[in-house]
Amino acid sequence: MKQFRFLMIATMIASIAFFSSCSDDDDDVDYSDTILGEWVSGATSIQATLYGVTIPNTQTSSDATSGTVWEFTSGGKFYISGTESGTYSLEGSKLTLSYLDSSNGTVDYTISISGDAMSLSSKVVDSSILSLLGISLSDSWFSYLTTGAEISTSVNFTRQ
Repeated sequence: MKQFRFLMIATMIASIAFFSSCSDDDDDVDYSDTILGEWVSGATSIQATLYGVTIPNTQTSSDATSGTVWEFTSGGKFYISGTESGTYSLEGSKLTLSYLDSSNGTVDYTISISGDAMSLSSKVVDSSILSLLGISLSDSWFSYLTTGAEISTSVNFTRQ
């Protein structure tokens, strides 16, 4: 009986040590080198969700910014087809763009890079991010925000 109790306690301690030593791999992502260079944007997709469920008839895409070149430099600066510029910072999979044009402010993206493909996604809190992406939506889209819905955008890029 004492051996069984000892074995159970040893197993519990080993289990706790094993599970507490695991970390979230997403926190260890480092895109600081892979983001460098020029990226060409594809279409922007937009959708509204409420409690994780896509609201019908709210998925759309825009080609307004398709073909736009985004350049990221090693000095922490970015340029978008010669019309926009600013500084950027990366922390794990969070990309923060601080535009020089004060009306555009700061925008946070979730970034993912695999080979020559990059994806940026963001949650929409007002129309500023949409205008940056060249998208104008009717006011009915923004009425979803008052209901607790979440509007998100996603842009895919290929390395130039």
